[in-house]
Amino acid sequence: MIYSGVADKEALTRKYVENTEKFYLEAAGAELSGSVYTQISDLENELNGLYTYDRREIKVDPVRVRAINREVIAAGAAAGRRAPRRAAPPGPWTRARARPRGTPGRRSVRSP
Repeated sequence: MIYSGVADKEALTRKYVENTEKFYLEAAGAELSGSVYTQISDLENELNGLYTYDRREIKVDPVRVRAINREVIAAGAAAGRRAPRRAAPPGPWTRARARPRGTPGRRSVRSP
């Protein structure tokens, strides 16, 4: 087994592509600012890396992974070229007024 519930390279690649399409491709079109795959290689008891523990073998098809990643990048770039959205109206406070209780500030969250 090369990934939790995935038996081979083809299945892992397919799962990566499907998850990227489902969770990131649409978000990139809505101006997703970035994503990170946090575990590049397997660990001693975790098998969810893109490479084996010793980093000698890549566990996915790099051509297909690169292709879907490029689609995400292209969708994000296209979103950046669209007409900007209208600016949100100003918040209920300004620098001159205090933030409402429970709003994060520079030092801490004000208690309600």
